Amino acid sequence: MPTQLPTLVTSSYTGYQRSFGTAVRISRGAPRFISLPDPRWTNAEHWPFIAELSPAASYIKAAEPTYRKYYLQQLEANAEIIERKLAAMPAEFGKLCLLCYEKGLTAPGVFCHRRMFADWWQERTGKEVAEVGGGR
Repeated sequence: MPTQLPTLVTSSYTGYQRSFGTAVRISRGAPRFISLPDPRWTNAEHWPFIAELSPAASYIKAAEPTYRKYYLQQLEANAEIIERKLAAMPAEFGKLCLLCYEKGLTAPGVFCHRRMFADWWQERTGKEVAEVGGGR
């Protein structure tokens, strides 16, 4: 694994602030309510995107146990690619903020792939991935 990975944090699109770091899309689609470039988000014309962190269409609407099983398998199968992409991505303020749509993660029955990734990453690397922007 690369030694100089930026700090990773997660947030919902609606909770994001640019000070959280480079906004990285890990959802299947980009938010339509934000047109890039936008100085609140990024000066880039396109969303930085890590496809390997986005849930596959084959299980995206599955119940949590099935979703979790397939998403974690996806992460394991793509671990080296994920690490390379994270290490290569420019990190504003030394951080990458992995974004998806889910908010209100404290509500009963709510689960989210960005937090599944955060738990997997911490287990794999020992590095915590904080939730920022009020999602948790």
